[in-house]
Amino acid sequence: MIDEASASPSGVHLLTSESARLDHAVWDAAQSLDEFIADATQYAELWHATRRIARIDEETVVAVSAIALPLRLLVLLEDWCGDAISTVPLIQRMIDANPLHELRVTSRDAHPAIMGAHLSGASESIPVVMTYDAAGIERGWWGPRPSPLQDWVLREGSALEYHERYKRIRTWFARDRGATTIHEMLLVLRHAERSSPR
Repeated sequence: MIDEASASPSGVHLLTSESARLDHAVWDAAQSLDEFIADATQYAELWHATRRIARIDEETVVAVSAIALPLRLLVLLEDWCGDAISTVPLIQRMIDANPLHELRVTSRDAHPAIMGAHLSGASESIPVVMTYDAAGIERGWWGPRPSPLQDWVLREGSALEYHERYKRIRTWFARDRGATTIHEMLLVLRHAERSSPR
């Protein structure tokens, strides 16, 4: 289990002061994940398959269900992004466990200012999963990859040729089976609840 003390800043970003607010026009125009997948062109079959097989365990269902404040998750992504395909359907399953929460997705390329506020170093890497409380205040964000994988990509992985790097990334996701993504997203969701005014 990853906790706040050991979470790498490359994956988990817990905001301790009021920062950005949800742009309601962006939220209203954003799609559900199912709508986004229905419109996908480059990797439609992979998106459908990943959404279909995404599963979370009972412990995660209980943990997400216990978060009593409504949260909105806005995801920046594109349909060609393999990291989004590997993680966002799983995050959607988590959100499905609690009717108080909602997840919508929107294009990174259509929102450069939002992307610019959620960079991984200097990189416009996606997905970026922003979490807002009931007042529309951003309380944290996650992305673009689980922290251990992102750390590897930025260090050893950066020296590899593109195809070899992404082969190893896919292998990492297959071995992890979503466990790290789930734990890190729970950190963000719990932090959002704790830091929101009652």
